[in-house]
Amino acid sequence: MAEKRLRVLDFARGSAIICVCIDHALVWSGANQVYPLVASLAIWSVGPLLALAGATMYLAADKR
Repeated sequence: MAEKRLRVLDFARGSAIICVCIDHALVWSGANQVYPLVASLAIWSVGPLLALAGATMYLAADKR
């Protein structure tokens, strides 16, 4: 049986992963002190990433 995926959730989770990677790159390079607005926006990506990961795991477990 083919599994249906919600592409919107996949896209949103991928976008959140990219934002978290950008946040880590800013911190490691020290650019978060130069661009504090970008750093303050990027830190808000961790919460949605965790929520989207939890939602996709719930949907996967619910289908079983």
